[in-house]
Order: sequence, then C-alpha cells, then structure tokens
Amino acid sequence: MKSTFSKHTVRYLAIALCSIAGMTACEDSSSSNTTVAPTTTTTTTIAPAVSTACTETTPCKVGDPGPGGGVIVYISSREFKCGPTQTDQCNMIEVAPINWAVGLPTPAGCTAATDTTVLKCPRGKPAVTRGLRTSNAFGDGLSASQYLLNHGSGEGTAPAVALAYRGGGKTDWSLPSSDEIERFCSYVHKWDKMEYQCGKSSSPKSGWENTTYWTTYLFPTNSGFLGSAMSLSRAEFEQHELTTKNGVLPTRTFLGNVKAATAATTTTTVKPTATTVNATGKTSAVLTLHDYEYVMCCVKAVFPNPATDDLVIEV
Repeated sequence: MKSTFSKHTVRYLAIALCSIAGMTACEDSSSSNTTVAPTTTTTTTIAPAVSTACTETTPCKVGDPGPGGGVIVYISSREFKCGPTQTDQCNMIEVAPINWAVGLPTPAGCTAATDTTVLKCPRGKPAVTRGLRTSNAFGDGLSASQYLLNHGSGEGTAPAVALAYRGGGKTDWSLPSSDEIERFCSYVHKWDKMEYQCGKSSSPKSGWENTTYWTTYLFPTNSGFLGSAMSLSRAEFEQHELTTKNGVLPTRTFLGNVKAATAATTTTTVKPTATTVNATGKTSAVLTLHDYEYVMCCVKAVFPNPATDDLVIEV
C-alpha cells in the first residue's frame, strides 16, 4: 500500500503509524539504531560588480564613474528621447562631480566653486515674458538649455555655464531638466520607492554640496517667470527668482550598455546534530527520510526526492 502526505504531517504520521502497527508487530527483543548523516546544500550568491569607469560602449551601472568624468546616477529600463533636437535615444543620466568648476575661470556674476562647494550662478532672465517653451522630462535638459540660451539666458547664467562644460571631452553637458535632477536627488538620498519622486534620507550619499540646484524648468507668473530649483537638503523642488545664485550641476544623458551583476556559486555543508532512532522488535520495515533510514514500528516511509514536499508511505 502506498500513500502520499505533506511533509508537515510527518512527525504526527510517524506517531500514528507506531500506534497502528502496535508493539505486537515488533515482539522480537532485538534492536536497531540508525543515525542521521550530514546533508549538503548549494546556494547561489550575487557578487557585487566593481565600480569602474564606463563608456558609451562598455557596460555601466548606477554609481560608476561616467564617460564624462562624472557619476552615473540613473539607468532607465527603457530608452527615452534626448539630444539637441530630441531625435536621439538615451537611457542613462550622468552628473558632474561637485568640484567640476574648480580650476576654471569663474563667470562674471557667479560665486566661485571649491572642492566642497559647487559653482553658483543666477538663472538668467529670458528675453521674452510669454510663450517660452521649457520641458521637465528625461532627456530634455540639453535641448531646453540651448533653447534658453537662444532666448536671452546669456553668459554667466546657469544654462550657459552648464552648456560650456567639457568634462571628459563631451559636448552634450547641460543644465538638467526637472526629471533629470530628481534622479540625482534620488541617488543622493538613496530613494527608490517611486520612479519619479525623491524622498529625504537621514544618511544621504556624500560627494555633493547639500544646496539648491537650478533646473531648466520655468514657472510662468503674471510678470514673467520663476525658476525651478531642487533643494537637495529638503529633497523638494522650490521656485526661485531668476536672479538667485543657485548651484549649477552639469548633467548629460546618453545611450549606454547596462552592466549585469556577476553571479558566484558557493556550496555550504549543513551538519545537524547526529540523531539516533531506536526500535525494539523485528526490523522488517524502515522509515527513510530524505535518503536516511530510521527503524520505526515496522513501517517504511520514503521521501522520493529531498527537494519535494511529499512523503510517500509504504506499509
């Protein structure tokens, strides 16, 4: 006879079988001992990839040094439009390091950068007060910065300064759009609960000044515009007068290869405390659990495979 039971009922099933079989089936005074042997399990762990500088053709991951000498702060799961005319495809965002402007001439009207403070410049008033087009999506930073430069944001303004940066020899640096700088905020604050929202962390990443940074987005008002800026300390957007000196963080988007984590396999041997089962009487049947045999009340129970959940009982 063969029956199948859940492994969770094994303990009580064995007791029940002992009761059913009774000691009359085991009247012989002989005894048998069986000891549980060690078992081996195999586990797979993921080894973290080493942060090395990546390029547009070599794999990148978030946190890697980028092709332009900055840091990769975001990798999208799908490509988005980018470039000066929004005809290119990108999937990664790179931001410049905090000291990107150290050693460069400080533009007139800006506050010089140091190794621990970023260059700060006014946003710049556009030449028009109505109908100015700005966007806040991924990949819009470059085209919006160039548009603003062509509409009155001249030398010494945040869009012009960011566009002039040539980190890594790249010519596609710009002021970030709102969505782009929000990904930077999320990276610093290690916030990944929502795709398009940054949240404040009690232990943000170091490496950038905890200040307010300009974006390309403008808020129209009755008299003109206010500029959108990201407060890194508050992890929130703010509206500022365009003459305010806020941080300039050159940002670029590009199409790169995603670096996969390296898998490493390790084998662990688990050795439980040795257990001996005693039975008195005839040893005409054996209890076998996960390939190890126990003598128990002249009944044989077999796990067909250690990885399965079912117990097969044969009497």
